[in-house]
Amino acid sequence: DGDRLLLTHMVPQEAIVIPENIDAIRCALGLEDTAEAAMAHTDRCLGLA
Repeated sequence: DGDRLLLTHMVPQEAIVIPENIDAIRCALGLEDTAEAAMAHTDRCLGLA
């Protein structure tokens, strides 16, 4: 009847890299001194460690 819109949004799985993005932000903002420290911090916060 012309009054509906169907929208599909597909994201490739390789684009979903949340922990790595958080690590990069921590380092870029100088919140962590090393990549290893950023990864450890992110892992702890996300319950991955």
